[in-house]
Amino acid sequence: MDSIKKIIDHEQFITDGEGKVQYVVLPASDYEKLVDALEDYGLALAMKGDKEEKFYNKAEALKFLEND
Repeated sequence: MDSIKKIIDHEQFITDGEGKVQYVVLPASDYEKLVDALEDYGLALAMKGDKEEKFYNKAEALKFLEND
């Protein structure tokens, strides 16, 4: 969470009549950094999952794809 907080420097909050936060306003540059960080995180999770997957040689992969 601290690494995300470093990305977001100037957030502003829009609240409803009861003071509950409804929206967060970010500078475009902070938004882009946040999106990049989330994409990197998702990619890291996908790569971690791939390490646990079985590897196929070319013939096995083609056979596997033919069965779909």
